[in-house]
Amino acid sequence: ALPICTVDATWCYGSCSPNDCAYVAQKLKRCKAKNTDGVRTALEACPLTCGTCSAPPTPTREPTHRPAPEATPGPTPGPAPRAPSPTPHPTPTPYHPTPTYAPSASCADDPTWSYGTKASNTCAYVAHKLKRCKAKNTDGVRTALEACPKTCRTC
Repeated sequence: ALPICTVDATWCYGSCSPNDCAYVAQKLKRCKAKNTDGVRTALEACPLTCGTCSAPPTPTREPTHRPAPEATPGPTPGPAPRAPSPTPHPTPTPYHPTPTYAPSASCADDPTWSYGTKASNTCAYVAHKLKRCKAKNTDGVRTALEACPKTCRTC
């Protein structure tokens, strides 16, 4: 399964300074399997940065404290508004973002996918150099990271 869309603020690789997810974000070519802390790769620890996550995290609503608006002189209020008629309102459906692709439970590369202008830029082509596992290599719908999960080790 693809990781949840977050960034691990404690993860780093190599000498650690400055090799964290913010450093990886400066150049997405750093989103590769060789950049690892010995446990997780940049692709795993920085899925939001590297585009390897299943869905963005559900935002939390923090209360905001706003000052009360100042009263402005204006016309005197008219009659009180009428109560709305008792029409049933449908229960709102919660928003659950879904990815634009359906990740395969089998962790298989898509044999029909290719990126760029060459039909030969397939998952097999990406496999020759794992640095091609990046968000910019896309067919316009899915990135190499999404279409080639077995090759790019994102599943």
